[in-house]
Amino acid sequence: MLGGSRYHELMYNLGISLLHAHKPVQAFDCLIVAVRRYHRNSRLWMRIAECCIMVHKESNEVDFENRRI
Repeated sequence: MLGGSRYHELMYNLGISLLHAHKPVQAFDCLIVAVRRYHRNSRLWMRIAECCIMVHKESNEVDFENRRI
């Protein structure tokens, strides 16, 4: 079995990989596990926010379409 520190580190890395693979829901679940150990890591909180944004707004195309007119 993995030690507690390694487990959270692996969950963090898996979460980042899933986020880059455009799987924000799964990434969020992994990063929430990692936050138990790394709660002071500001980048981790930023990645969690990215997951939330990606779930609710997959693209910025709508924002840029208005500027092209």
